[in-house]
Amino acid sequence: MLKHDKRDELKLMFNIFKKHEASLNHITAKVSVHIETKGSLIISDPKLQEDAIEFTKKLLEFKAEADGMIEYSFESHSLLQRCRDMSFQNFMNKCSYSAHYIASYCDHEMKKGLKGVSEENTELRLTALIKLFVCLHDRDVFIRYYTRFLSKRLLDETSVSDEAEQNMISKLKVECGHNIVNKIANMYQDKSLSESVMKEFKLLTHKGSPDGILLNVQVLRNGCWPEQSVEPCLIPEELKRCFNKFELFYLGKH
Repeated sequence: MLKHDKRDELKLMFNIFKKHEASLNHITAKVSVHIETKGSLIISDPKLQEDAIEFTKKLLEFKAEADGMIEYSFESHSLLQRCRDMSFQNFMNKCSYSAHYIASYCDHEMKKGLKGVSEENTELRLTALIKLFVCLHDRDVFIRYYTRFLSKRLLDETSVSDEAEQNMISKLKVECGHNIVNKIANMYQDKSLSESVMKEFKLLTHKGSPDGILLNVQVLRNGCWPEQSVEPCLIPEELKRCFNKFELFYLGKH
């Protein structure tokens, strides 16, 4: 019944045996084996191992399938819910790159996948990703990669939705706590503050284009962004006067 997704039959069986502890434990054990076996096929698939997007899509599809089965056939029974969660944790954490690949998929969604998607569907898709995230033991690995991808999205301005970005940050805060996600929130704050600074800069007589050169500066706080080797910045002569004008403006404010 599990193998062929016979949800109505499973529901009838559960209604008969749910009050008999030994039978319920037997059903739970079978569900656990089914989920771990099917999940192991996903993480061991050679093609999926080479594609973070397809790998995560398959995990999302399987998670939705398992959630639907637990809700419909097993009436969201707490024992079956715990069984499902433990089974996903068991097979997902056997794969060393689960956290990295799920973070990559989040990056893909924020740059392309959520483009034109309604607010309601965006909420559903982000919630589904969080459900996978909570199954990870290497949450710190996910956060590290997510932070790197987010920093690049913010600096390159490739996010399709600020609301989706903020929504995801809020969901991660709920699961991880404020301190762990604080760096992510600070990056977003830096981005917003930089935009405010540039709006003020454009109110000057040159309208943000000193010497006819359109200037866009992002002021980033040390320690809030992913560590990277910083090479000396040699500003071309053509830009030095622009740089100096912005520096005078900024230091005048701070």
